[in-house]
Amino acid sequence: MDVLKQLLTYAFLLALVWAGITYLPRLSRVQLSVDYSEINVPGVEEYKSYSLDRAATIPMLRHGDAVCYRIAKGDDAMANGFGYVAGVPGDLVQITKGKVVVNGEVNRFSGDTLLAEVGPLIIPENHVYVVTTHHNTDSVARGPLPAAALRGRVGDFP
Repeated sequence: MDVLKQLLTYAFLLALVWAGITYLPRLSRVQLSVDYSEINVPGVEEYKSYSLDRAATIPMLRHGDAVCYRIAKGDDAMANGFGYVAGVPGDLVQITKGKVVVNGEVNRFSGDTLLAEVGPLIIPENHVYVVTTHHNTDSVARGPLPAAALRGRVGDFP
């Protein structure tokens, strides 16, 4: 009976270690700094911690998902960017009449800024088209976002 108890204890501990290795990296959090001005969305709180699914890959992303990505800030310094997925690989994106249009439909996250005509552009494999309110660090300004720049999907973003 003692051997069975020990085996069950070891099996339980092994299951805990496996769960920790598998799921803890996904349970990251990310903060929106007080001076971040790229997204103007009601309900976004500065310095609130938002869940970040680091395991999310580009094939897992859908239109409208909030994402966190790395942007070059200058002198090799990196910063976090936050935006919404407007286009996934294979989508046709263009800027027409000042708005981001994806597969013929105006993107609801394109913001109020009238943009210059661009496109059409087909989003390449392993890239996403991310939009923000002010378009300083998003795909409108920098082109499609490569998978290497993606930090993860923001789970509880408004």
